[in-house]
Amino acid sequence: MNTEKIGNFIKELRENEKMTQQTLAEKIHIGRQAISKWELGKTIPDHSVLIKLSEIFKVSIDELLAGEKNPEEDITLNLYIENRKKSKIIRISIILIILSLLLFFEYYFF
Repeated sequence: MNTEKIGNFIKELRENEKMTQQTLAEKIHIGRQAISKWELGKTIPDHSVLIKLSEIFKVSIDELLAGEKNPEEDITLNLYIENRKKSKIIRISIILIILSLLLFFEYYFF
């Protein structure tokens, strides 16, 4: 495991989100010094922190430990996001159709 590569990747992800080390530290409830040590390649985050980083930066734990994004992971994440958007639209459409039918029946039969 290349700790420097992992550290650089975490720093890149953090900077892409325009976060300071302090801001990231507050989000995951640790000291800023720990983040500095990761980014310098002195240590790596433990498993519980890797999970939090994965959620914050929307990358897999495998990508964090590899120190780079996996293009296949991006495709999978994008498909997941697209499917969630589509299912939300379908749910809203179904609700609107049901409401329209209820209004129609209420108007003509009551």
